[in-house]
Amino acid sequence: MTAAQADGWIPSVGRLGLAGAAELRGAVLAGLHAAGRDGADFTFATNVVIRLEAGEAGPAAGWQLLSGSADAVAAQLTEIVRAGFTVLNVALPDPGDAERFAAEVMPAVRANAGQSR
Repeated sequence: MTAAQADGWIPSVGRLGLAGAAELRGAVLAGLHAAGRDGADFTFATNVVIRLEAGEAGPAAGWQLLSGSADAVAAQLTEIVRAGFTVLNVALPDPGDAERFAAEVMPAVRANAGQSR
Protein backbone atom coordinates (compact mmCIF):
# COMPACT_ATOMS: atom_id res chain seq x y z
CA MET A 1 0.00 0.00 0.00
CA THR A 2 2.84 2.43 0.84
CA ALA A 3 4.54 1.86 -2.50
CA ALA A 4 1.35 2.11 -4.50
CA GLN A 5 -0.20 5.17 -2.86
CA ALA A 6 2.20 7.13 -0.64
CA ASP A 7 4.60 9.96 -1.46
CA GLY A 8 7.13 8.81 1.11
CA TRP A 9 8.02 6.60 4.03
CA ILE A 10 9.35 7.67 7.46
CA PRO A 11 10.63 4.90 9.75
CA SER A 12 12.44 5.58 13.01
CA VAL A 13 16.00 4.31 12.81
CA GLY A 14 15.93 4.22 16.60
CA ARG A 15 13.23 1.56 16.57
CA LEU A 16 14.40 -0.51 13.62
CA GLY A 17 18.16 -0.06 13.70
CA LEU A 18 19.91 1.07 10.54
CA ALA A 19 20.13 -2.43 9.08
CA GLY A 20 16.42 -3.04 9.64
CA ALA A 21 15.42 0.32 8.19
CA ALA A 22 17.63 -0.24 5.15
CA GLU A 23 16.13 -3.70 4.62
CA LEU A 24 12.59 -2.33 4.77
CA ARG A 25 13.61 0.52 2.45
CA GLY A 26 14.57 -2.16 -0.05
CA ALA A 27 11.13 -3.74 0.31
CA VAL A 28 9.47 -0.37 -0.30
CA LEU A 29 11.65 0.15 -3.41
CA ALA A 30 10.66 -3.29 -4.68
CA GLY A 31 7.01 -2.38 -4.08
CA LEU A 32 7.46 0.89 -5.96
CA HIS A 33 8.88 -0.93 -8.96
CA ALA A 34 6.10 -3.54 -8.80
CA ALA A 35 3.58 -0.68 -8.81
CA GLY A 36 5.21 0.82 -11.91
CA ARG A 37 6.91 3.67 -10.00
CA ASP A 38 10.63 4.34 -10.28
CA GLY A 39 10.92 5.91 -6.83
CA ALA A 40 12.50 9.16 -8.02
CA ASP A 41 9.61 11.18 -6.62
CA PHE A 42 9.35 9.11 -3.43
CA THR A 43 10.78 10.48 -0.17
CA PHE A 44 12.76 8.22 2.12
CA ALA A 45 12.99 10.04 5.44
CA THR A 46 13.85 8.85 8.93
CA ASN A 47 13.36 9.98 12.49
CA VAL A 48 16.51 10.16 14.60
CA VAL A 49 17.25 11.35 18.14
CA ILE A 50 20.65 13.00 18.66
CA ARG A 51 22.64 14.04 21.72
CA LEU A 52 25.93 15.86 21.20
CA GLU A 53 28.50 14.90 23.82
CA ALA A 54 32.24 14.84 24.27
CA GLY A 55 33.88 11.73 22.89
CA GLU A 56 32.99 9.11 20.33
CA ALA A 57 30.07 7.41 22.09
CA GLY A 58 28.37 6.15 18.93
CA PRO A 59 24.87 4.80 18.57
CA ALA A 60 23.11 3.54 21.64
CA ALA A 61 21.68 0.05 21.60
CA GLY A 62 19.56 -0.35 18.48
CA TRP A 63 20.34 3.20 17.32
CA GLN A 64 17.71 4.55 19.71
CA LEU A 65 19.89 7.57 20.24
CA LEU A 66 22.83 8.80 18.19
CA SER A 67 25.35 10.36 20.49
CA GLY A 68 28.91 11.52 20.64
CA SER A 69 31.02 14.36 19.34
CA ALA A 70 29.89 16.40 16.36
CA ASP A 71 32.23 14.33 14.16
CA ALA A 72 30.93 11.03 15.55
CA VAL A 73 27.29 12.04 15.06
CA ALA A 74 28.06 13.31 11.53
CA ALA A 75 29.64 9.93 10.69
CA GLN A 76 26.56 8.10 12.00
CA LEU A 77 24.18 10.35 10.04
CA THR A 78 26.30 9.91 6.92
CA GLU A 79 25.75 6.15 7.21
CA ILE A 80 22.01 6.76 7.32
CA VAL A 81 22.12 9.01 4.25
CA ARG A 82 24.28 6.51 2.37
CA ALA A 83 21.68 3.83 3.19
CA GLY A 84 19.21 5.87 1.11
CA PHE A 85 17.48 8.11 3.65
CA THR A 86 17.77 11.65 2.33
CA VAL A 87 15.49 13.47 4.77
CA LEU A 88 16.50 13.45 8.43
CA ASN A 89 13.79 14.33 10.94
CA VAL A 90 16.04 15.20 13.86
CA ALA A 91 15.07 15.43 17.52
CA LEU A 92 17.55 17.08 19.87
CA PRO A 93 16.55 16.43 23.51
CA ASP A 94 18.94 19.19 24.61
CA PRO A 95 17.81 22.42 22.91
CA GLY A 96 21.32 23.77 23.43
CA ASP A 97 22.59 21.31 20.81
CA ALA A 98 20.61 22.90 17.96
CA GLU A 99 23.11 25.59 17.01
CA ARG A 100 26.06 23.23 17.23
CA PHE A 101 24.19 20.62 15.21
CA ALA A 102 23.50 23.16 12.46
CA ALA A 103 27.02 24.59 12.46
CA GLU A 104 29.12 21.44 12.91
CA VAL A 105 27.16 18.28 12.17
CA MET A 106 25.07 18.97 9.06
CA PRO A 107 27.85 20.59 7.01
CA ALA A 108 29.98 17.50 7.67
CA VAL A 109 27.12 15.16 6.71
CA ARG A 110 26.58 17.06 3.46
CA ALA A 111 30.30 16.98 2.66
CA ASN A 112 30.65 13.28 3.52
CA ALA A 113 27.53 12.30 1.58
CA GLY A 114 28.48 14.41 -1.44
CA GLN A 115 25.62 16.90 -1.15
CA SER A 116 26.15 20.56 -1.90
CA ARG A 117 23.61 22.06 0.54
